[in-house]
Amino acid sequence: MKKILTIIILFSACTSKGQNSFDTIINKGFYKSYFNLKIKLPIAVVYTLYQGGGEASRKSDNFINDTKIPMLTNKDYAGSGYDKGHLVPAEDFAYDDSLQNLTFRFYNCIPQTPNLNRGKWKGIESKTRRFSRLDTICVVNFMTYDTVKTSSVSFYVPKVCYKAVYNLSNNLMLSCWGYENTSENKEVKISDNVLLIFNLFYELNKRPKK
Repeated sequence: MKKILTIIILFSACTSKGQNSFDTIINKGFYKSYFNLKIKLPIAVVYTLYQGGGEASRKSDNFINDTKIPMLTNKDYAGSGYDKGHLVPAEDFAYDDSLQNLTFRFYNCIPQTPNLNRGKWKGIESKTRRFSRLDTICVVNFMTYDTVKTSSVSFYVPKVCYKAVYNLSNNLMLSCWGYENTSENKEVKISDNVLLIFNLFYELNKRPKK
């Protein structure tokens, strides 16, 4: 508990806006969602992976909310122009039907532009899986949100989406990325504050190599 309180304090110090801090942690075992009750969206999702990928079918997999926590729904996304962007990708856990199904949760997705979700974000998800085939990794996803909702929809939308990959054997960061959540999905510079946030979430979630 002390470790969690420490990271909350440090994370809040790195961000100046209330919608960029979390107040609830949803633990699914192989991943954790750091959730903001006010905006009904995750601030960060962190997971571990080894030998990711597989052939499990997605025919019966649909996004749901299996908690009592209010969050975005299919109604919010319908007609919004935004994809339901996975943070723990379904394909990473497609070697196990039950694990893949657990990635279809609203606390594991964010509103992403189709260009980002189906383009550069998908590309770095593939790179991440390749890392996992060499060793056990920890993946940190986090988002920053604007102070106001967008004019076109009634919910908050991430301004920038970040991802970092760590090797659990040697605690080294293998790679990190940041993209604007727009149709142009421009790459953004990784600042010292962003690196600090990556490292804080990694320290909270790192586990010994299996």
